[in-house]
Amino acid sequence: MLQDHWGQTVEALTDDAVAVKRYVIKNLLELSKNAKQEGSKLKALEMMGKSVGMFKPAQTEEEDTLTADQLKQELAKHLRLVGNTRKITKAQIIDVSPSTVISDAVPVERSA
Repeated sequence: MLQDHWGQTVEALTDDAVAVKRYVIKNLLELSKNAKQEGSKLKALEMMGKSVGMFKPAQTEEEDTLTADQLKQELAKHLRLVGNTRKITKAQIIDVSPSTVISDAVPVERSA
């Protein structure tokens, strides 16, 4: 008798989409609380989260497409920057050992 009633309840639920959602969420909630295995609890929570839109794929920002003229302008800017660099003809080596740094230091007067 109880089995027949349960079967009728399930059939009635499939006729009403809102009731189905409510039924599924209710059972997922129950499963997330009372499942014996942690994996079952997590899966139930995941499915509940998906049902309310919590786990949407991350949206990537679309890059603006550049026209050929825009690319030429950017390339020209970069080439000007490269052209403004000066060549290093002779490297200057600076001695920064502690003895030279201390001996070259200028004393600073401190006010109290």
